[in-house]
Amino acid sequence: MPAAPLVMPSGTGVASSAPAPLDINSQIQAVFQTRQLILDELTALDDQRKDLARTTVLSYSSDVAAKGVDPAKAVVARDAWQAKDTLFVSQQSALKDLLTLVEARIEEFKRTNKGEVSVVLRDQIAFLSDDLTHQEKAEHLTERQLKVLWNELREVDPGYLATIAKESSLRLPAAKKSVARARKQPAK
Repeated sequence: MPAAPLVMPSGTGVASSAPAPLDINSQIQAVFQTRQLILDELTALDDQRKDLARTTVLSYSSDVAAKGVDPAKAVVARDAWQAKDTLFVSQQSALKDLLTLVEARIEEFKRTNKGEVSVVLRDQIAFLSDDLTHQEKAEHLTERQLKVLWNELREVDPGYLATIAKESSLRLPAAKKSVARARKQPAK
């Protein structure tokens, strides 16, 4: 259950439920951050919907394979999937509606507060660039670690590497033939 909004005295003797105003820089940061968080959540919800469909099909298929088709169980499986899927769709719809409002506010800030928007964008770019640098360093360290381990494996078990190379070389021609056949077939 969400927390109730704080009631702030307005100074006129009448209570106001409006939050204390943020400085313009904080407002701009919040709106840009909100946009990104909504976009991330929309992607996550889409993945959850796909996973729900996959999981439902696999679960139902396993049950049918083991026990045969039971129409009553089909109704239960469908209804359970549909209820969860409807919730995901509703959440996606609400987030998309709010994203439209957020985008409009961003456009307004770009028109009316270009300097402040520029500062916020530069700060976000610097933060993400720094984060990417850290990720690249970690990736480089992982690649070095893998190289050391592969070299040690080569020393200890050279036959294993030969097996891997042979298997991949056998799969490569088959994959090339598959791609060539796909290219020759007309699009449906």
